[in-house]
Amino acid sequence: MKKRIVSFLVNLLALVLLLGGKGCDKSPTKSPSPNAPYFPLAVGNVWQYTQVEIGNSTVSILDTHMVEDTIYYRRITYYPKRDDTTANQLYRMQDSLVYRRIDDTEYLYLNFTKPLGVPWQQRPYDRLAHIESRDLEWEVPAGTFNGCVQVVSAGELDSTVTIYAPNVGRIYSHSFYKKGAVIGGIRQLLEYNLQQ
Repeated sequence: MKKRIVSFLVNLLALVLLLGGKGCDKSPTKSPSPNAPYFPLAVGNVWQYTQVEIGNSTVSILDTHMVEDTIYYRRITYYPKRDDTTANQLYRMQDSLVYRRIDDTEYLYLNFTKPLGVPWQQRPYDRLAHIESRDLEWEVPAGTFNGCVQVVSAGELDSTVTIYAPNVGRIYSHSFYKKGAVIGGIRQLLEYNLQQ
């Protein structure tokens, strides 16, 4: 019963936020503003994605949490097809670095300041990530975005390619085994609503 209530509230929040506020502009291209965040964090931000294998998903930033005098944004992902919610993903951003807190430890998750091809360790996962390219134009159902950054994260058996658009965040991702088979499907941004 509690799971259904949480699911209902997440869907309701997503619907309210997508219908009001600063939403997706379907213009042909969007130019980035200077120093645009590629991982925007604000309470009330909502992104909806489409993914063939698992259906649509909604990512929302619900609130903030103070941990050891540091403010983190709590992000959840809801999968309506599975009636499943992942919660307590705590993130913060500082100087184009994105940190994720897991249990009692903070880890570097994304580093948008690195030069092309220079890796960083994605902990606690045993993965190396790097920026493959910058200033891409990328089209997804939500529109066409300019100034995008492509991040590749590789583990022992698989790799993930993710495209981040300035002032929007993740707009595309897919994972594949190093032998070539796609896993996890292609995830594309369907629509979004970001707070000012």
